[in-house]
Amino acid sequence: MLKKSITTVMDMPVEHLYNVLLDVDHYKDFLPWCKDANVLRRFGSYLEAQMTISFATFEESYISQVFFEKHGEDVATINIASESDLFESMRSSWHLQRVVGGTEVTFEISLQFKNKILNKVASIFFLKACNKVMKAFEARAMTLYSTRTISK
Repeated sequence: MLKKSITTVMDMPVEHLYNVLLDVDHYKDFLPWCKDANVLRRFGSYLEAQMTISFATFEESYISQVFFEKHGEDVATINIASESDLFESMRSSWHLQRVVGGTEVTFEISLQFKNKILNKVASIFFLKACNKVMKAFEARAMTLYSTRTISK
């Protein structure tokens, strides 16, 4: 199984970052390899989304169950479980925590393909792909909220 955890601090409030993460319908506008993303249903702190990823000649659509929760203004969590014929397991999470100087953002992902050859191939670029996702998220947040500051 492939696993990675990335943490960074962004000079932005939890609320803004949380909004970017839950704006699933716009993932195709900024996430690498995301060809399409649509919220299928939303109930309270749960949503179901269909994502289509595309890389070279490869394309795959899958469904993600997303559980999200804000704990006041200082903490938010988003947990994602995805189902696909391609994945044995794909789980990811985002944890947002207000800290001095902004918000600590932690992205964690674990992934296992059903095909052992795909697992080997993916292991070559997995770290780079995870870093690209984090950088794309940071860039999107800056694009949407760069003129705003954190209220103390």
